[in-house]
Amino acid sequence: AVQELHPGRGYFLKASAAGTIRISSAGNVTGKEKSGKSLAQDEVQNSFDRLTFEAEGITQHLFIGGRLSGGWNRENFALPPQPPRPDLDVRLADDYRLSESDSVTVSLEAAEFPVAVTLENAVNNDEYRLTLFREGQKPEILTLQPGTESYINKPVDYLSLMPVGETAGELPETVELKPSYPNPFNPATTIRYAIPEQMQVTLEVYDLLGQKVTRLVDKEHSAGNYQIRFNASDLSSGIYFVQILAGSHQEVQKITLIK
Repeated sequence: AVQELHPGRGYFLKASAAGTIRISSAGNVTGKEKSGKSLAQDEVQNSFDRLTFEAEGITQHLFIGGRLSGGWNRENFALPPQPPRPDLDVRLADDYRLSESDSVTVSLEAAEFPVAVTLENAVNNDEYRLTLFREGQKPEILTLQPGTESYINKPVDYLSLMPVGETAGELPETVELKPSYPNPFNPATTIRYAIPEQMQVTLEVYDLLGQKVTRLVDKEHSAGNYQIRFNASDLSSGIYFVQILAGSHQEVQKITLIK
C-alpha cells in the first residue's frame, strides 16, 4: 500500500465497498522516491521464508511462514489482477505474495519454461515440498532446500507448498468441495474435491438463474482427492455456482468468470 502517487508508475485500487476517491496534488515535488527495496520487503526478509521464481531474466518472490510486525499488514502485499498473458506471474491462491502460513497453494503462469525456484532466507523451515498438479497426470514433487535451484519444466494447473515433515492427509475424512483455483478466473479454473469412501459423485455448474450450465462429473468414486478443469470459454462473464452431490452430502461454491 502507498500513501503517495509518483509520475511514471502504475497503481491499482483495491476496495471492499463503494466509496469516493479524492486525489490532491502536492505541487512540485523535488524529493526523490525512496530507492532500493521497500520497508515492507526489508521487514519480510527478516522473518519470512522467501521463495524466488525466475524465468527469462524475470524474478518474483513469495514470502511465507513468518509474522508481520512494525505496523505492516497483509494488504501491503496484495497483488493486482493477473494479466492475461504474463511473462511470469507467481502468486498465492488469494492474490497475495505473502502468507503467515507455511502451507499454501500457489498459482504460476509463465510465457517460457523452465521456471527456476529457489528457497532463500529459510528462517522458519529449512526444507519444503513443492507439489506440481497437472490435469490428468500424476503430481510431480520437488524438494526445495536453501540456495538450491529446482526447475518447473512445463505449465502447471497449480502448486501446493508445505514444509517437509507435514502430511497432506491423502485419504480425506469427509466430503469436501475445496476452493477452486483461480477464482475469479478466465477462461478456466480447477475444481478440487475430496471423497472419504466409495460413493456416487455428481459435479455440476449453474448460472445465477439456477439453470444448469454443464455436468462435469457423474460417476462412482473411490476414496481420494480429485480435481477437474472447468473451461468457460463459451460462457459470458458473471457469477456461477459449482454443486457437488456425493452420497447424502450436498455443497455449493461460488465462482466468478471475468473476461
